[in-house]
Amino acid sequence: LLSIVETSKVDQNVYDWVTTDYVKARIKANISVRAIVASGEKTKTYTKLDERELRESRVIPSQKFPFENEVIIYGDKVSLVKHKAGEKLLGIIIDNSDIAATFRSWFELTWTNLK
Repeated sequence: LLSIVETSKVDQNVYDWVTTDYVKARIKANISVRAIVASGEKTKTYTKLDERELRESRVIPSQKFPFENEVIIYGDKVSLVKHKAGEKLLGIIIDNSDIAATFRSWFELTWTNLK
């Protein structure tokens, strides 16, 4: 999985579910993640668990590059998830190999330029 995520503005119920149920299921299935994570109050906790949670993270300054939604790229799919606290949860899955390839290229371009 490739993910672009903002951890500090996520609805607490969604954050709790992701960090417990979802992560456990992903680890059990041996699915690793490379994540570009916006800096914020929960970022250090998130990245500190990288090895245990089969994840490699690179942090991007949220002040310079703000993003409000999560993007997950997997196979021929791209998920766009809005899970901002206080707002309605919204998710979109795009099942298209060309669109997934484009998002994957954008991810890799960013990933390779982060240290």
